[in-house]
Amino acid sequence: APMELTLRELRQSYRDFAIVSPQPEESVWTPDGPVSIAWRTSADLRNGMQVSVFIDGKLEATTTQATIPVIGLERGEHSVTAEIRDQRNRQIATAGPVTFFIRQPGLLNRPGGGA
Repeated sequence: APMELTLRELRQSYRDFAIVSPQPEESVWTPDGPVSIAWRTSADLRNGMQVSVFIDGKLEATTTQATIPVIGLERGEHSVTAEIRDQRNRQIATAGPVTFFIRQPGLLNRPGGGA
């Protein structure tokens, strides 16, 4: 069996873990559609590892997928963070917070609209 990495070695492997979508301060113009939350790290997740994604401090999903769709976010400011945990539920890496905004087209600011 391969030697298990120490917690310090694991944390070093995932030090570039980051949220890549949405971008900081991004305005998302999707009043009804999902918002894609995406993360990346140069190291593949090891067996048993999972990423937990939190929006406004609440757990949104625990996954191994690099992108998750989120629906039902209210208009306004939101914050997303994420963390990698190993099979023993130890926190390996954290990403964020990234602040973004849900905007809804109004009468004056409809994309592509106008008189």
